[in-house]
Order: sequence, then C-alpha cells, then structure tokens
Amino acid sequence: MIGFAFLTQIADNRSHYSIIIPADMDKIASKTVIFDFDGTIADSFGLVPEGLKLFAPKFGITIPKDLNIDDLKELSMRDMMKKYRISIFKILHYWPEITSYMHDRMKAVKPFAGIKLALEKISRSEFRMFVITSNSQKNVQEFLKMNHIEVFEGIYSKRNLFGKAAAIDALIRKKKFDKKLTFYVGDETRDIEAAGKCGIKIIAVTWGYNNEELLIKSNPDFIAKQPEDIVNILENY
Repeated sequence: MIGFAFLTQIADNRSHYSIIIPADMDKIASKTVIFDFDGTIADSFGLVPEGLKLFAPKFGITIPKDLNIDDLKELSMRDMMKKYRISIFKILHYWPEITSYMHDRMKAVKPFAGIKLALEKISRSEFRMFVITSNSQKNVQEFLKMNHIEVFEGIYSKRNLFGKAAAIDALIRKKKFDKKLTFYVGDETRDIEAAGKCGIKIIAVTWGYNNEELLIKSNPDFIAKQPEDIVNILENY
C-alpha cells in the first residue's frame, strides 16, 4: 500500500503474529494466499492528502495546496518520500499521533467494492489466507470486525517502511509454506519487490495506492483489475 499507511509502517522493527480468526486446523491446505491490507482490502487512500497536509508542519515539509491525489499514485514509496522530503526520523517522533490519526478514521474506511465477496470465495477453496500489513494490527482487526470479514487465519504486522520481505519470509518459515504455492496480493511496487525477494508469486491489484502503469513497470506475475480477477487467478493456477 503509496499512501498514508506509510506513516504506520516504521514505528519499530518488531513483528508479531496473532491468530484472530479460528482456523479449521484439520483442514489440509497446500496453497497459501497472503493479502496486503491498505489499498488492497481497505480503501484508505482517501486519508492520504488529509494526512500529508495535517502532519506537514510537524515534519517540516511543504505540501502543495492543490495536491492531486492521482499524482501520488504515480509515485513509489521511495519516490514520494524523496519528492516531499519526508524524514523517517520525523515519522518515528510523531508515531503516537500518527497511529491515533489512523485509528480515529478507520470507521470511515470501507472495503473496496467486490473484495469481500472475492475473499469469501477464496476462503471456500483450498487456500489458507493471511494478512501481512504495515498498518497496526489493532486497526486491521477493528476494520475486519466492523465489515464482517472473517476469512483470515491471522494477521502479521510488520511496522517497518521497507520490511515487507522480511515479514513475508518470517511467516513462510514459521508456517512452513511451500513458496511455489504461495501468493502475495498487494497494490504497490514495494509489494512486488518484496514478493520477488521472497520467491513467491505476486498479484498486483490496480485499485489501490499505485496505478496500473507504475505496477506493470515492476513486472508483477499477475495483474488484477477487479477483485474477481484474484479469484480467477488463484483458481486457474
């Protein structure tokens, strides 16, 4: 997920895993699909312009008053931070305020159209389902509960700006997943990079934080233009 979720990604380098949805432990599943959260499941991109402008004075940066949200979708995470001179250290300093900002607005964030149905279809297949996110675990749990999404075995939260590869790899090793049968679903170029580093397939979705053109340049294994495409890709692999 570029977006305001980047502000929730780097409080520390600790990762933690917890089961939030009881799984049928007798079910044998040889395939695994891991989902990103912001920009893939949750339509939280609307928080980006407001968040940038709100924290700009504290970060010591200037954000254009006529900031175009579509322009942000053309930038990778690294490019966005470079363009607006966003300091990692400033984000760390204001971490408590940032997490509070996100939490207070989660009730207004909705699932993307069609994603809940797609998740439910996948849950009825042979795939085990997890979430790896840079958002806080609490925010994700509350969102899933509010929207009655009960398909994931667990949430794995890695609050590190570019630590997704480590988080994915840690979960794969912990659960002994077969990398050849493991997919990651995400909406940013850094999701594609992370999956590539881990040696797993990546399904890049075009409705999130990075636009389709930018995603294609990073050479994902698959492109999903609507949630149902994820279902079809997994069914036919």
